[in-house]
Amino acid sequence: MAIVLTPRTGGQNFITADMSKAFLICPSANRAKDAPDKWINHYTCHPRLMPTIWAGRTDVAFGPPPPAQVPYHINRILHQSDTVLLFDGTQYFASSGINDGNAHPVGDGLDGWKYQGVGWSDCLLNPKPTLAPGWVGPCTGTVYGDTNKDVVNWNGAQQTIRWRHSKNNMANFLFVDGHVGSFRYNAKDQSTDLPRQDICVNWP
Repeated sequence: MAIVLTPRTGGQNFITADMSKAFLICPSANRAKDAPDKWINHYTCHPRLMPTIWAGRTDVAFGPPPPAQVPYHINRILHQSDTVLLFDGTQYFASSGINDGNAHPVGDGLDGWKYQGVGWSDCLLNPKPTLAPGWVGPCTGTVYGDTNKDVVNWNGAQQTIRWRHSKNNMANFLFVDGHVGSFRYNAKDQSTDLPRQDICVNWP
């Protein structure tokens, strides 16, 4: 499982989200600015289970993806009923290079970018996490919920969970085994009840 995207020309290193038409639609997402001729996606996937894989990179700066960006084989994912694969993603508006209303396909900003290393603008994940089992920080407690704001002109909670259901305090999650669960967000302290152990996985 992987997201394969081709880098933009003109020196834009940000991986844009040109997704398939009506690919993954959330009934609670903001549909006001859907482009009828563009791919539409409102969900974001786990950055280690379904990482970004650059296509067509040949120079030194955009060489082969590092080992950390090799997607998992589904049979190698342990505790599939407790591991998140896909979730409601924050949408982008008035942000050049990404279609209005789309979520970023890969959740590199998940849990406050805790596992992210240098070169994040190229979506290069840190290949040497500091703590087992592969997340920067203990895999206990709950996931940081961020500001729960869609991205406007590149301002907002980028590449992470959008808690847009119920009263703007709940999100849905697809687990590896195929079941769907919901978790809640507290706007007062940006906390959630999503266990961090449900997103912490080792590098492939």
